[in-house]
Amino acid sequence: MNELKIARTDAIRSFRKRLSHPVKNLNTLIVGLAPIRAGTVLEPPSGLAVRWEVGDPVRTTDEARGSAITALMINACDALDQYLAALGEEPSPVKGVRERSFLRGEPRSPQTPPPKPTLAELGKLILLLDADPLGARGLFGKFADIHYGKMIKATSRRRFDEICLIVGQTSVNSQAPPQPRASYVAAVHLLVCWRNVQVHEVSHDTLSLENRLALMADASFLKQNHAGVDIGITLNNYDRRSPPTLKDVSTLVSILLRTVQAIDELLIYDADLDDLLRQAVWKTVRKIPVQERIKYIKGLVAANFTGRVTKLKPMWERAGFIPTSFEVKKDAKAVRILQLSKTFVATDKALDFLQEEEYLNAQ
Repeated sequence: MNELKIARTDAIRSFRKRLSHPVKNLNTLIVGLAPIRAGTVLEPPSGLAVRWEVGDPVRTTDEARGSAITALMINACDALDQYLAALGEEPSPVKGVRERSFLRGEPRSPQTPPPKPTLAELGKLILLLDADPLGARGLFGKFADIHYGKMIKATSRRRFDEICLIVGQTSVNSQAPPQPRASYVAAVHLLVCWRNVQVHEVSHDTLSLENRLALMADASFLKQNHAGVDIGITLNNYDRRSPPTLKDVSTLVSILLRTVQAIDELLIYDADLDDLLRQAVWKTVRKIPVQERIKYIKGLVAANFTGRVTKLKPMWERAGFIPTSFEVKKDAKAVRILQLSKTFVATDKALDFLQEEEYLNAQ
């Protein structure tokens, strides 16, 4: 085997797996509730250990339906959160260390911090601490925010904006996959905001005017491509802090799936595949105890090209690489082929990077 191909990240594979069952389960529940709502099912199934009475069949089924719809919304947002976190872990097509850290959910300071405090400002802090020693934690925090930059929380929405910014830097040409539509990005923000409203009694997470305008500007496209949805009604339901309807959630989840697909294609298109292979190898090798690791690496270095490929193939598959003979789904547009003979595997110094001290002795 001298070629590999990659059509999607391992992160999106997990994302789809997390979201496929909740969608199917909601559809099953909706179908199952129909006989109860119609009054044709009034008795619980045998073996049910709790008391159940249908009462008002319309109200009962509406409540159950609403709970299931909200649960799908929560699952969808959790799947997005996990997708972003997975992109921050090696092997990742995201190039920047700072960006990966933020995607994993780690807060970060401003890229250009404010000027460091003067001696006079440090002296003022000492006086404040002397006057209020019990408030030291708060005083230190405010001082650090002012003079070293306030830490930015890695919320789901900020991390989503981060990945949109990353893929937005992909060069525009006829070969590149299309960027996610502005209305799709806005719809994902709406999904997360609505989830927060439903989960938390008090939520200060609000949809921006920019996102609202993007949704309304694309209303006709959304209606045509998402089963006649009226995005104005959806926004009105959100503004009234109402539970989402089945139409609301099915539309937003469908858009989420398409948006993540578009992001993933752009990441694959712009990825350094040779570096992605290295990351996949290192992720596995670093788990081997140090003494055994040295022996393992020496064995890899001593092997010929075919032997190396055989040993490393399982590691690459975990990163999303597959043999070129494997078929990919029709919706996978950004398929890239990698010639292994042109990567680090084929050279005489194939695995030198694993023999550097930081790799050999890393814990």
